[in-house]
Amino acid sequence: MRVPNRLRRLGVLAATMAVAAAVAVPATASSTTPTKIGVALTYNNTAFWTAYISYEKQYAHQYGAQLIGPLLAGTNASLQNTQVEDLVNEGAKAVIVNPETATSLLPAIKYAAKHNVQLISVDTIVGAGHVYMVVRASNLIYGEDACAYYASQHYPAGSYVVDLEGDLTSSNGADRTNGFN
Repeated sequence: MRVPNRLRRLGVLAATMAVAAAVAVPATASSTTPTKIGVALTYNNTAFWTAYISYEKQYAHQYGAQLIGPLLAGTNASLQNTQVEDLVNEGAKAVIVNPETATSLLPAIKYAAKHNVQLISVDTIVGAGHVYMVVRASNLIYGEDACAYYASQHYPAGSYVVDLEGDLTSSNGADRTNGFN
């Protein structure tokens, strides 16, 4: 399984930022107690998420953090909200999430904020509430790169290229389509 460099860098960045967010929160325990970082994902069924989880473990170990999770919610936003609350209650100082939708985590975002826990959203923008950070690839550039690749293949003048669009209600799908166009 080969993971493109952009995705690898995204995983490393998100894992590192989660540790930074957790460390930014004043610890109440002794300095020898590892900082707890929760992980609540919607799924882990792609090469990206498999590599991402591997990087999380690697960087958590390197920085002396303790991962709680990853918890998987499938496509159940309500379950993911509950999982984030559970991670907060287990003592996580930061929680890494990849929200089901841009607005689905508002209850969890409010709950975490009330308990001074930072949330880091990976791969999805957050359209409701405030999180510490959003880490995602530029899907606009992905779309542009796809279009440039097809253009570089020297199709005869007047040729057509089909753009199979993803879910245009998702920020990622809309950005890729806009970049391709």
